Amino acid sequence: MRSTASSAGPVRSILSYFAGPSSLDQLRQDVQKHRSDIAGLSSVHRELIAVKKKQDAFEELVRSVVDTNPDMLWVKDLGKDGNGVDARFIFTNKAQRDFLQCQTLEESLGKPISYFGAKIRGTGSVFTFYDACTLSDLTTLEMNVNATPNRYAICKFFETGEIDGVTKHIHIRKIPLFSGKEIVGIVGYAQDVTKRHEDLIKLGKSLQENITGHTPACSLNNPGCSNTMEMIGDYIRDSYNTDSECIVIEK
Repeated sequence: MRSTASSAGPVRSILSYFAGPSSLDQLRQDVQKHRSDIAGLSSVHRELIAVKKKQDAFEELVRSVVDTNPDMLWVKDLGKDGNGVDARFIFTNKAQRDFLQCQTLEESLGKPISYFGAKIRGTGSVFTFYDACTLSDLTTLEMNVNATPNRYAICKFFETGEIDGVTKHIHIRKIPLFSGKEIVGIVGYAQDVTKRHEDLIKLGKSLQENITGHTPACSLNNPGCSNTMEMIGDYIRDSYNTDSECIVIEK
């Protein structure tokens, strides 16, 4: 019968009794290996934490940049049916949240423009942009049916609507969002150009009135005056194009 006493202590004696010296050595090696694995995992964990901190800092920087931008920026999915109808916001900057009358980022996400239109109207206010927004989403997708990440159409729209009794004029650009080669959403960028639009209209009227007022013989039948007023109209149209169009971009 083996002795249960050992200079290495009672634990080793018991293990040796049941497993024998060979199995005990293997067990010791396994324990050491696991200690190394744990140490390695701890190192990986520290590296992951460092990477996560850098990623969070970068995301915070990007968020700060887009939220500081006075123009509206957003991303939508393709809606629950994947056809662009009632496409839902999955990203918004502060200017877009203000437009939607949202206080937080979370409040603006996961909902279509029709939701916000109904919500704002429910408070007794006026919001008439949702139909035009949906139509421009569908137009953008239609113009990008055969698009690829290297060849797609950027669509430009000029939309006029009313918010809280105030008429707004907005220039909008939309492009498809890709995941690999598949379109998974719509990226939108918009500028509130109400003041510029109104100023240009006033400028055109003022110039035309100035010409006709100081030149009694000036009329549309007078070639000189007619050409001058036509130039003014061209200037206004060139400075402020209200036509919608889609332009193919190739990289």
